[in-house]
Amino acid sequence: MNNSRSELFNAFSQIHATASQQPRTAYNSANGVAFPSTQRLYCVQFKGGRLDVFYVPEGSGLGIKAGDLVIVDADRGKDLGKVTHEDVSIETARELKTLQHNEQQAALQQNSFDDSGNAKPLAESGMTAILQPKQIIRFAQPIEIQQLFVKKADEEKARKVCMAKVEERGMPMQIRDAEYQWDRRKLTFFYTASHRIDFRDLVRDLFRIYKTRIWMCAVST
Repeated sequence: MNNSRSELFNAFSQIHATASQQPRTAYNSANGVAFPSTQRLYCVQFKGGRLDVFYVPEGSGLGIKAGDLVIVDADRGKDLGKVTHEDVSIETARELKTLQHNEQQAALQQNSFDDSGNAKPLAESGMTAILQPKQIIRFAQPIEIQQLFVKKADEEKARKVCMAKVEERGMPMQIRDAEYQWDRRKLTFFYTASHRIDFRDLVRDLFRIYKTRIWMCAVST
């Protein structure tokens, strides 16, 4: 887990511990919440310390607890992660989204420079995103868990291929990591850069190789 993700995880844990002692907020569209407050929420962690919030449908019979490996709804597909926190409050979930937004903005700021080497200011977003947790579908099966080792090896190969493409093009950036979504419908490359980057040709090259959606994500050093 990189330093920024580790700090985010620790901050979330502190917020969760405090919020668990407070009453829940009732469902209200004005709260920026798009689901009933009776749904139980869970925090799930993925590769590199990436966190997100999910729910278990009422009546599903799934007795989810911290430490369980689960299959979840993801970006146009499915992903596999580890449950880190149970019974997360709506307030805590929204605070996590705010922390993640701030982290991404900081990474973009760090990786955005003009031709003179000066940091480019980023516009204020005024984030008002509605909290829309996706679903924990089921427990991960043993054979799926074993496949994590293959997935990790393939991700490292993809990182090296992407870095080679970057070097061929003389792009001023470093590829820090790569992550496949569990169903391999998405491949994310995490990067740092000294200037703002035009990824279009690089993404086209990578798509031709991997035949899946390519996503470039800035991270803090």
